[in-house]
Amino acid sequence: MSASLVVSDKNKHISGEIIIEKDKDKNIIVNRSNISNIISGNTPCELNFNSLNEIVEQIKIILYGMCFSSRYCGMDMYTNKYYDVDDDKFCNKYLYGIQQIYNIPGGIVMFHKSNDLLFQCTNIEFMITENIIPFQYTNIDNNKIYLVKRTSGDIQNACILNNGGLFLKDETFMISNNFSSSKDEILYPKAINNFQKAVVLEDFLILNDIKLEIKMPYFDSQIINSSSNIMSEVLNYYNNKLKLFSEGLNMIEKYII
Repeated sequence: MSASLVVSDKNKHISGEIIIEKDKDKNIIVNRSNISNIISGNTPCELNFNSLNEIVEQIKIILYGMCFSSRYCGMDMYTNKYYDVDDDKFCNKYLYGIQQIYNIPGGIVMFHKSNDLLFQCTNIEFMITENIIPFQYTNIDNNKIYLVKRTSGDIQNACILNNGGLFLKDETFMISNNFSSSKDEILYPKAINNFQKAVVLEDFLILNDIKLEIKMPYFDSQIINSSSNIMSEVLNYYNNKLKLFSEGLNMIEKYII
């Protein structure tokens, strides 16, 4: 269940959205677009984390806002601190697998390079929350053209999403294929074509003769030990969360390396 409110500033000809919904644990979540914050004067303040829970909560807040495309130029979305956008250490990256849910420009995260570990943690939180295994963690190459079997039984070329992933639907892992209405049309990798179809993962692997490999993004001990006390706690937290998630993937457990 969710509700949406639109706030506007007629003088500046801008409007923003506030979405109120329940998460999987039945908690009420209020998602505000950055434009709605500007209109209401709700300016984000800088954050200094003192605990694991504060960091995890901020990661979840960022994920809740991925449906919005507005961003504060130069602001690190983890700490709300501002940087020069021309600084080569200021990053703009899309969450891995986000195109499975949102179209560009939704799903982008802006952050200073010093918070790259938090970005990696955000990818893990997204994967577990949405039951999506991004292609980045597999050997499936989005630069290739694949085969898809149509409902009619015809087999033709197909593309996969540029930044998608394997997703769980009705307890079965699927993969999105998109293709042309004409089997003779030349396709280009990463393109979005006229027709889309969710295909059972096992069928896709057999048809395309793929031996799937999945590598979960665990943080190694060297990175954990070289991090601050709070960050080490965060990385261990996500390693444990990732382990529990992996153990629950009975259908594709054989592909995890």
